Amino acid sequence: MDLRFISRYKYRSIFTKTLAILIGLMFLLIMIFYGFSYKVVSDQITEKFCLSNLNMLGKTCDAIDLTLSYINQSITQVSENENIISTVVAPSEQGQRDFEVANLLHASAGKNPSVEEILLYVPFSRTVYTSSQKVTPLDRYEGRDTVETFIENASGSAAFGSTDTRLFHYGDDVYMVRDFPMTGINRLGTLFYKLSPEAFRQLAAGRQALSGRILVMDAGGEELFGGPVPGGDGGDGLARHGKGMAPQEEMRIAGDMDGYTANGDMDGYADNGEGLTFRVTSALTGWGYVLLEDRHLFAPEISDILLLILPLLIMFFFVSLFLSLYITRTIYAPINRLLSSVTRKGMPLPSDGADIRNEYDLLTAAFDHAAVQNSDLNAVIREIAPDIEKKLFRDLLSGHWEPGTDLRAAFTRVGSVFGCEGRYVALAILLTTPDNGQLNEVEAGVYFVGARNLLYKLAGTDCALHVQLYEGNLAAAVLEFDRRTAVFKVKEFTSGLIRDFCSAVQNATFQVQIGRGQVYDSMEDIGFSFQQAREQLMYIRYMDQSTGENEGGGAPNEPRSQLEYYRMRVGQVAKMVEEEDMAGAQALADRLLSECTSDTENGQKAREALTDYCNAVEECLIELHVDWPEGDTGLDSGYGDRTVEELTGKAQEAGRGLVSLLEGYYKKRRHKFIVAARSYIDEHYSDSSLSLNGVAGYLGVNPSYLSKLFTEALHKHFNDYLNECRVEEAKKLLMTNRLTVKEIGYRTGFNSVQNFIRVFKRYENVTPGQYRDLKRG
Repeated sequence: MDLRFISRYKYRSIFTKTLAILIGLMFLLIMIFYGFSYKVVSDQITEKFCLSNLNMLGKTCDAIDLTLSYINQSITQVSENENIISTVVAPSEQGQRDFEVANLLHASAGKNPSVEEILLYVPFSRTVYTSSQKVTPLDRYEGRDTVETFIENASGSAAFGSTDTRLFHYGDDVYMVRDFPMTGINRLGTLFYKLSPEAFRQLAAGRQALSGRILVMDAGGEELFGGPVPGGDGGDGLARHGKGMAPQEEMRIAGDMDGYTANGDMDGYADNGEGLTFRVTSALTGWGYVLLEDRHLFAPEISDILLLILPLLIMFFFVSLFLSLYITRTIYAPINRLLSSVTRKGMPLPSDGADIRNEYDLLTAAFDHAAVQNSDLNAVIREIAPDIEKKLFRDLLSGHWEPGTDLRAAFTRVGSVFGCEGRYVALAILLTTPDNGQLNEVEAGVYFVGARNLLYKLAGTDCALHVQLYEGNLAAAVLEFDRRTAVFKVKEFTSGLIRDFCSAVQNATFQVQIGRGQVYDSMEDIGFSFQQAREQLMYIRYMDQSTGENEGGGAPNEPRSQLEYYRMRVGQVAKMVEEEDMAGAQALADRLLSECTSDTENGQKAREALTDYCNAVEECLIELHVDWPEGDTGLDSGYGDRTVEELTGKAQEAGRGLVSLLEGYYKKRRHKFIVAARSYIDEHYSDSSLSLNGVAGYLGVNPSYLSKLFTEALHKHFNDYLNECRVEEAKKLLMTNRLTVKEIGYRTGFNSVQNFIRVFKRYENVTPGQYRDLKRG
């Protein structure tokens, strides 16, 4: 990258500032990412730590429950022993059996290291048997308080699951006790299994990597198996809680344990502000297993975070650096190229004393200067754009256009509405005086402006239109339609435009004669269409200048061209269809097709005849407002590139379609309701209250149905037909008598003179008074 302009502006350069901003943004994003990562990792570590502790507490609970279940099985087996049963049932029979009972208790205690001592109390004889093989009266037994407390208040103990064994906590000792063979005051004997605190503290500590000792709490919230593990010095944290701890530590733990019971809803972990407290409650014993951990134990270290996200940080740093350099280069490269271009092309630059801080200011100054020059140039182009467009159209119409030139780009540059991707047709418009005289240059220019404005108004938005004087009093109009518009529709619209235009200038100070060319799909072919329009215009002028006598020696009504001949013959076909002579009409259409192809040796002559015949069929349908069915293979495209065989098939289709369409057309016009409605309107048009509902009521049909019939049969709405009838009668009255305009409007059914004048002007383009003056003048 060429950075030679940086030295000129040094640290004020856009490159330097952009790079600095992006690097600063990069570090900011890294810090945000670190903070976010720290929180995420901290939450993950805490969650993992908590789940691990809960899992270890659950394992401790399961281990102790399993040990207690094994001891309960031992109690069950001992209580069912034959010697034990005999001793409690018949305690008076002593002797050898006392020795066997003591040995049995001793053997049972030896089998289970979790049991410190086993006692058998026989209430009947108030005798205590111990696993140390002693048989002592209760009064002289050193653990007398334990036995008597349980005997007096057995309900103070907790049940061990659904068994008859109970868990009894007395002082610092925990017992598993069972009355048998009956319980309560009916007991005959009671077995006491004193649990070993050291064994259960080892079970509670287990092999888990816990920073604090697990506390075992009974249902009343009192700690079981308290005191340090033998041999532990607290270095591993196992003796942090329990007996022997500092008073303030006991107070804190007591506060943490407030509210904890055997309720299973309290299981889980909770944050008490200084640390986390974990609890799991056994469903078998109701004991709670509690662990307290300081907060710093589960807070991740910065080193842990860095080790975890260091690869991401390194990758993010290099990616950010690469992106910053790439973005900077992308931004600065075009600026540098622009600076090089500005200096290389000699554009005027501001002086060194100007307020230029960086490349942007330099380019802004150069751009402002260029914008001023470009604005002046655009102003000139806007002034001459119409002349350029006229020159483009003149070259196209005269056939002087250079092949291969991009027409679309040329018309876009001058702001033309023509897209150069549609269907095109050209009109040749000759401006003349009312008596068909020649116009001088000034008159032609003045009348052209009026004719052009009227054409634009009539064309509306259905097509793009350009009108210009071609030469003398001859004007050219080019129409562009959407490419999806069928050729037949283009010709139909163009014929209607010509008809409306001629009607609009009928009473003007000038007259027009119009010729229309064929439709083409390329704007480059518009010259051919204009040439055809001029030829048609020449024929129209020739016919208008004829005296009506056959100058060539033929009959007075003999056609002067082949196209005119086919127009006349197609008109005869239409007349036969109107008179319901369908067979004759079809025969005449077939005969015309035979005439077109009679000269098989001259292919060009056959092509011209077939083309003129098809054009005559089109013009007949357009004049009668009959639409060719969409999607049909008939009149939907031009004829210029077709072979004789293709034109023959097209002409045959056109002839058959003509008879079929005209049959439907005249059949609709002969509909009994249409005939009756027209007759009724002809008799009652002077009634200002005449309406669609009134006529429909007279005929006994639905007004909507009658309106639909008018639209399909006459191609106009009911009100339009009624107004046309009234205007025609008003024209007759204006020409034949001296009645006032107001009176004529009243006689023709208009409810006010303003409405009469408005409707009359819409159809005749002049007011009733002007119409009378023009006709009589």
